[in-house]
Amino acid sequence: TMALSIMLNAGVDAIRSVKQAFRSTGNFYLMSGMEKSVDAIKKGDSFSESFRAAGVFPADFVEFVEVGEVSGTETESLDRLASEYQQRGRTALTILAMAASGFLWFSIIVILVVMVMSMALKYISLINNAANGNF
Repeated sequence: TMALSIMLNAGVDAIRSVKQAFRSTGNFYLMSGMEKSVDAIKKGDSFSESFRAAGVFPADFVEFVEVGEVSGTETESLDRLASEYQQRGRTALTILAMAASGFLWFSIIVILVVMVMSMALKYISLINNAANGNF
């Protein structure tokens, strides 16, 4: 969204802007819809229709672009959407880091409990052997 906004603000033609926006993602799944989207733009479709034709974008993204086109604020809408996606990414990474941290601490606790239980069982076994006269 940020790349598309920058390209449109710079006055780059729609086809080149869309191609660069797809390429800037670095996501092969998204890039797989680039040709369908470009073909739709060549037919005269709007950005939202071309992104819908690509079939790789979530519905909320396409709707956000469509609202920007209807209101005449494509680049501003794309900038807001880019900020929202950055915030979503930060939130997802925070949740992922917290989950990984929790899993790591849980694993350490399990290992410590297993080690303590193992040592306790060996000690109890040693005491039982000594009590029974089996050295």
